Amino acid sequence: MYIIILLAVIMAIFGIVGFRRGIWPEIVSLIILLVAFVVVERNPQRLIGYMNALYIGFQLVLKSGLNDLSAGDLDSAAAKLRSVERPFQGGSQGFALLAIMVAAAVAGYALGKLVKSGKSPIGGSLLGLLNGYILSAAFLPWLSGLSARDLPVPFIRPGDGLMLGGGSQAAGAAQRLTLPPVLDWLTLRGGLPLVLLLALLFVFAVWRMRPKKTQRS
Repeated sequence: MYIIILLAVIMAIFGIVGFRRGIWPEIVSLIILLVAFVVVERNPQRLIGYMNALYIGFQLVLKSGLNDLSAGDLDSAAAKLRSVERPFQGGSQGFALLAIMVAAAVAGYALGKLVKSGKSPIGGSLLGLLNGYILSAAFLPWLSGLSARDLPVPFIRPGDGLMLGGGSQAAGAAQRLTLPPVLDWLTLRGGLPLVLLLALLFVFAVWRMRPKKTQRS
């Protein structure tokens, strides 16, 4: 039940944003999210490998591994490379895919601000709802352990739709994320703290997007 509430709140937040932004910025966001979603769905393990490689490379730079390579000290560089642990493995692999989708959502929002907004608040809000659904479909299965088919995206991820009983736990369910201890409280009582957190974000979005009163001179 909490997953349905999470889905509704996320879509509502994106719908409010789309209502204020208009149709063309939301189209830009939709295209970027769809491209990211397709890439994540088709090659998740390759993307996780890329994210791990980027992290290891960054850590190697911080540990002066490149200096060792340029100096020809291959043993020291290899030792530093072995000392770096991959961040996205096991139950944490989904965080790499979540990071990619969040980055796509942020990029879509930023690029959308460069596009002249069309005067279609209803169309913008509908596209915003769709954007919120796509982002939810990308990461909610990893958060809840639901089968990915419970949040289908036509022509990309076929399925039977999210069931009111809490979703299917059949074979093919996403591997649930192993949250770090600092975030483990979000999973208490089936994810109720996360629902409340997003509900507060929804209230803030409504308040932030309210029409501004014009001051008379």
